[in-house]
Amino acid sequence: MMIRFTRHVIAHPWRYVGLTLVITLVLGYQLQYMQMDPDVTDALPQKIPAKRLYDKMGEIFPTKEFIFIGMEGDDIFSRESLEDVWEITARFESLPAIYDVMSPTNVSLILGTEEGMEVRDILSAPPQTPVEIETFQRDLFSSDLALGNLVSRDSTMMGMMILLKNTTDANDFIETFIPLVEELDAATELDLILAGKAVASHYVSEGMQKDMSTFFMGGLVLIFVLMLVIFRTLRGILVPLGVVIMSVIWTLGAMVLLGFPMSHATEVMPILIMSIAVADSIHIIAHYYANARGEQDRKNLVVRTMEHMNSPVIMTSLTTMAGFSALGVSSFEESAKLGFFTALGVFFAMLISISFVPAVFSLLPIPRILAKRNHRQPLDARVAVAWGQLLVRYSKGLYPLVGLVVLVSAWGISRLEHSYSSIENFAPDHPVRTAYDRVNEHFAGTTSFQVMIEGREGDMIKEPRILQDMDDLKAEALNYERVGDVVSLADFVKRINKVLNGDREEYYAIPAEKALVTYMDWEQRGDQWVEVEKTDTVSGKELVAQYMALYEMSGKPEDLANLVDYDYRNAKLSVFMDTDDMNTARELDRRLSAFITDHFEGAEVAITGMAKLFLVVDGLIVSGQITSISVSLFLVWLITTFMFRSPLIGLFSALPLFFALLLNFTIMGLSNIHVNLETMMTSSIAIGVGVDYAIHFIYTYRRRLGREGSFAHAVPATMEDSGVAIAYNSFVVAAGFSIITLSQFVSIQRMGLLITITMLTAAFGALTILPLVFNNFRPKVLRLPAGKPGTRAEPEGSTTYEGQDA
Repeated sequence: MMIRFTRHVIAHPWRYVGLTLVITLVLGYQLQYMQMDPDVTDALPQKIPAKRLYDKMGEIFPTKEFIFIGMEGDDIFSRESLEDVWEITARFESLPAIYDVMSPTNVSLILGTEEGMEVRDILSAPPQTPVEIETFQRDLFSSDLALGNLVSRDSTMMGMMILLKNTTDANDFIETFIPLVEELDAATELDLILAGKAVASHYVSEGMQKDMSTFFMGGLVLIFVLMLVIFRTLRGILVPLGVVIMSVIWTLGAMVLLGFPMSHATEVMPILIMSIAVADSIHIIAHYYANARGEQDRKNLVVRTMEHMNSPVIMTSLTTMAGFSALGVSSFEESAKLGFFTALGVFFAMLISISFVPAVFSLLPIPRILAKRNHRQPLDARVAVAWGQLLVRYSKGLYPLVGLVVLVSAWGISRLEHSYSSIENFAPDHPVRTAYDRVNEHFAGTTSFQVMIEGREGDMIKEPRILQDMDDLKAEALNYERVGDVVSLADFVKRINKVLNGDREEYYAIPAEKALVTYMDWEQRGDQWVEVEKTDTVSGKELVAQYMALYEMSGKPEDLANLVDYDYRNAKLSVFMDTDDMNTARELDRRLSAFITDHFEGAEVAITGMAKLFLVVDGLIVSGQITSISVSLFLVWLITTFMFRSPLIGLFSALPLFFALLLNFTIMGLSNIHVNLETMMTSSIAIGVGVDYAIHFIYTYRRRLGREGSFAHAVPATMEDSGVAIAYNSFVVAAGFSIITLSQFVSIQRMGLLITITMLTAAFGALTILPLVFNNFRPKVLRLPAGKPGTRAEPEGSTTYEGQDA
């Protein structure tokens, strides 16, 4: 059936060439609308509780995103530095996208007065004299909310928290905010550094754009050079380049039309498609040149070539698509998106390879040098034959080889660790990483959990037992060494309680359920009124309500708006960590969850925040990829079983994959490369792409076995026919994937390294393990039934050639 399609292509070549180019132009036009989305948490589905709660938090509280600015100078408490901090604060407060600016110069001081309590800003103007500066410094360090959050304990840095309105698009805002900060950095004596999710996302997006440019241009240059070395003909260079370029354009254009942005997980997709798309071209062109020796009719040459290549090209494409499609079983949308669109790209590459390529070749004359009958066997073919003969001679060496691989793999896999840090994904000298390191060293931290407390009714947050549980949760969290600070409404209640009780330290606590209060009142004694001290018992909840009313009347309501809602039914507690390492976050999450289980009776309490969302992503990745690997292996076996009509041959096809996967995880364990999103996806990619080598080898081996009649003789014959093409194919694909090691991100660099190695080990497995197994066990299922293609004599010639200019 497929050969009929090939004959139709050859009969109407310009029609297929023209249609291919028109589709390329239409889809290429869509690329100008490609969007970038570097935030992996955006893809989390609403069915995940932490995601729903995070979005709900944005509806209840006026802000959930913040940017942290660290300010460093020779003397941050000098008059000039404080004036700069004052001016920077005022500049940021004027920006409409910002809800609030928490700065050392606008900290709210809670002070006791004769009338009760006063809340005022720490400064009304920049301090000018040494006495004013000393007073400011003393007041700042006496503020529990400022110390460790807005000023470092060693007095070397100040910090500023920029709270964004929930209506503000953080990604759009940061595009204009970073230039503003750079302008202020140049205009002042202070060194300003930026941290926060929006900042990291900005630089991830910037790195993605650089990566995609590097991958695409680097891939094209590499393919050009490799095709020049391998084929040494103009058509051997331009046709593969055309296939990979059009495959990428079609895929990205379809992605835009379907409304999907490019993400951090999918940025490697173009180079994946390029590396895979070029593989089919290599096999087709190699067989084209092999069959060209002695052929005079160019159309007949194309028919002969595609007669043998249609099936393996389609089979390898389907198995590769199956491998990538298995990523779709992951609950993590970005992983599924990478799998779907890469599979779509492989499908496009297959269509172009079986239509556009034969159409072009049918229009071109046969290279004259290849038309000569007497053509000496090339060196690479002679090496391939020698390798096949060596495997036959020493086929019993399979058993110690298997034993050695299993032992080394068991040792390496036992050393695997699961860990991920989004900040450590940047290079050590990247501005984001250096900024985070400085901020985490001097302040409470840039990574946070948010604990949401939802009461059953209004004013429930004012209950002392709820506030006490919040304070106890803070103490529990602070016992963990990586927690820098915990901020909640309980801190304000304790501070007010202390201030209203003579600033005595024993009152720095949450009021009891029934509180004994002391107050002054006037009492008539005889003819005189005298002031006397009285005591009374009030409910702690009523006392807290009075404290909050006093603060809201005396201070800035926005100080509380991000901690509790207007009717005191919902509250938020923020836990800051000085690392974003997922193992550390997971342990803290476990401790917080255990505490919450036994406390906050009558309220619904759950954990969210960016740290929690990253934990969810991390969990989805690991569980999803384990499932994806299992599904992709099953699909590959199922498809190859159907193609070869034998479950046993399906298992043979998977043998090199097991070998490659074992070595992949072994290398990860021995090289201390941690399991994460990128490294886990390596396995699924390896299965989808690596099975191609086994299919090509088995397909050719069965034909050669039918011709040679001997398992031993079929090995070197297969090596001559397809071994060189498989080797070249693996080198080209591995070289293409090696471009990924030039990424701006550490984890993607490692992903590129692992895929490169896995491609070579999968090809090595196909060219070593399969012939050893076939020669040792000689399975009868490999023999083709009588009358099938391959049982007749094949034309002489190998899959390589000595190319000249077309």
